[in-house]
Amino acid sequence: MNHTNCCHWYGVLCNNLNSHVLQLHLNTSFSAFYHDYDSYYEFDEEAYRIWSFGGAISPCLADLKHLNYLDLSGNDFEGEVCYMNTSPFI
Repeated sequence: MNHTNCCHWYGVLCNNLNSHVLQLHLNTSFSAFYHDYDSYYEFDEEAYRIWSFGGAISPCLADLKHLNYLDLSGNDFEGEVCYMNTSPFI
């Protein structure tokens, strides 16, 4: 069984005291997939499909009760997007 601590993963920010996941920075930058071929820019769609997240967003994301920031921009998810406001000021 793999007991990897997700707090050590790239894009995951956790509370230092209790290891609760606070932020997920899982965005994919489109600019990383453009390549310059003699001043002609070409989008590498195959690389984008390999490295970006896609499919359906798992409802288990709602189990992260301490999550206060989520960035999934630039990925290729399916279905409806649900926006939630976690701000304590509203």
